[in-house]
Amino acid sequence: PVPLHASVGVALGAAQVVSADEIMRNADIAMYAAKRAGKGRYVVFRADQHADLVRRFPSEGSGDPDRVTWFERSEEQRNEVLRLLREDDGIVPVFQPIVDLRSGDVAGYEALARFPGDAAGRPPNVWFAQAHRCGLGAQLEARAVAAALANRCQAPPGYVSVNLSPAALRGDELWRALPNELAGVVVEITEHELVADGERLQATLHQLRERAARIAVDDAGAGYAGLRQLTVLRPDVIKLD
Repeated sequence: PVPLHASVGVALGAAQVVSADEIMRNADIAMYAAKRAGKGRYVVFRADQHADLVRRFPSEGSGDPDRVTWFERSEEQRNEVLRLLREDDGIVPVFQPIVDLRSGDVAGYEALARFPGDAAGRPPNVWFAQAHRCGLGAQLEARAVAAALANRCQAPPGYVSVNLSPAALRGDELWRALPNELAGVVVEITEHELVADGERLQATLHQLRERAARIAVDDAGAGYAGLRQLTVLRPDVIKLD
């Protein structure tokens, strides 16, 4: 027989906690506090535990240096995203033409986010993934969409397509950034993100349609939504993987 002992970290979510990511991070820190206290126990998260972890186990010393480095890097990455959100020109939109192959005419444009200056060293998908890990993904997506719609006059006439995740569609930041009138705007959602949201996502898409937006499913065939869910969501555009 092999004896097993569990070290459990507990984090309580209160009204002022804004993201599940933050609660998960706090529970992880409390779990390491339980391991330090002798294992085989549970510890409830306290705000001073993060600083205590770094003080006890500096990254160049003993203990669990990789984990300490992860915690330090997590806060550093969050601050990097916050700096992007604070800068007026932290996100610059570019417009990729969408061509009608039957005529050769440009039918519309897909708005893509670019990060200038020091942030240009990382691809945009890396920045968005980092923002979501830090609980700031919805804010960064909302800022990108707001920048695209504010600068859409740079592109010739035609519809503008913007990429959004269900997590961003649930956030208040996006709805504050969106104009009431969305005629000429296509909202793209990747197929693998459709599965988890179901009826709630369907209700959100209905709100977008009421503002005259069109809905597109991106990367169809790459995820697991299936034809049944696509027929329920009734997208105006299906982009095949």
